[in-house]
Amino acid sequence: MATDKTVCWFKYNIWQLAWRQPGFASKFGFTFNWLDWTGYDTVYYRGEAFGKYQVDPELGYVWVLYPSTCEEVASACRDVGGVEECIPYIVRGNNLWYVADLPFSYIGEDDRYLVFCDVLYDILGLSPPETKRAICRIEDVDPSADPEALRAIADYLYSQEVPFAISVVPNYADPLGFYNDGVAEYDRLSWEPEVVDALHYMVSKGGQIVLHGYTHQYGSAPNPYTGATGDDFEFYRVELDEDGKTTYAGPVPRDSKSWAAKRVGKGLAELDRCELTPVAWETPHYAASATDYKVFASKFPLTIQRVLCFDLPIPPSGFKGSGPPSFFGGQLFPYVIERDIYGQKVLPENLGSYEPDPWPGHRLWLVEDILRCAEKNTALRDAWASFYFHPIYDMAKLQEIVEGIQAMGYTFVPLSEDLH
Repeated sequence: MATDKTVCWFKYNIWQLAWRQPGFASKFGFTFNWLDWTGYDTVYYRGEAFGKYQVDPELGYVWVLYPSTCEEVASACRDVGGVEECIPYIVRGNNLWYVADLPFSYIGEDDRYLVFCDVLYDILGLSPPETKRAICRIEDVDPSADPEALRAIADYLYSQEVPFAISVVPNYADPLGFYNDGVAEYDRLSWEPEVVDALHYMVSKGGQIVLHGYTHQYGSAPNPYTGATGDDFEFYRVELDEDGKTTYAGPVPRDSKSWAAKRVGKGLAELDRCELTPVAWETPHYAASATDYKVFASKFPLTIQRVLCFDLPIPPSGFKGSGPPSFFGGQLFPYVIERDIYGQKVLPENLGSYEPDPWPGHRLWLVEDILRCAEKNTALRDAWASFYFHPIYDMAKLQEIVEGIQAMGYTFVPLSEDLH
């Protein structure tokens, strides 16, 4: 009540201020009513509709009393018998911002979380760049990749003047022989000159190499699917239950700073043998321990992924492992993060990947889903449309995505530490 500094308040307990402090409504222009559970499933902001996941329907219901003092920045709405009923979702009254829920819970590519991400510019008093940029990433290219498919992708993207990233896994491992009739199989990028030539060709057409782990799998056991490169997690232990649901169980048994650094070093060495230089890092399936993320950041100042953030992300000095599993959250960003808690610059991946044949624990995600989310992001002032595509799929789908994003006014840009 006394400060003139900016305050941002999320959801709970504002009633202790609004109901007990004389002058609250006159100072901030709104009042708090109650916690509402009726289920407002759509949030409108800058002419676009964003979803609110109804596993958590609760909203703080406020009334704007004095529009000259308080601005309704975003509205939460629901359909009542064919009539749309709305309440404020984000309001700004004088120096107080109020957000009606916890926007970091149940986030997604077209969720109301994006609204808060954009409003954060105003809360912090920053000027957004007012641009529409896009990133195209070709995913999980390992020694078993089809060279002709890689070349065809490069030719198409070059014809569209689209720079692109190529996530490369330099070593292939199928220790259980899942794809080889039960016989273990191993391969290296340097043993496959046609794949290497295709990668150099991609680079000549505007591609940039991203190191995507060392083997993209862990040891000789499923983690959690097949044990094979591209399918499994490399830096985090994941389990499947009877219903096919995945559980992030904690760091892999050998996890340590030296172990993670050794794997990154081996991956770099294999790329070097092929005369390929990575510009960034991407964690396999985006999952690693806090210890591992610190190692990645020390080797690569630039990354493109969705990082896991732990409640105690930085191990104590001298601690060699990651300790027991910790509370964590995965978070996508709709714009560049200059420096995260691990010390790395994070480029956005905010649209997901084309996935017509989902694995257990993964979702069906089609061209229309990617384009729908790209369209939602155009409401943000610093708009990004960053997706990835596996070269095993029909290239016609890649064309639909690229040209659909371009039609929305986005410009594809290369990966760079100069992106802001």
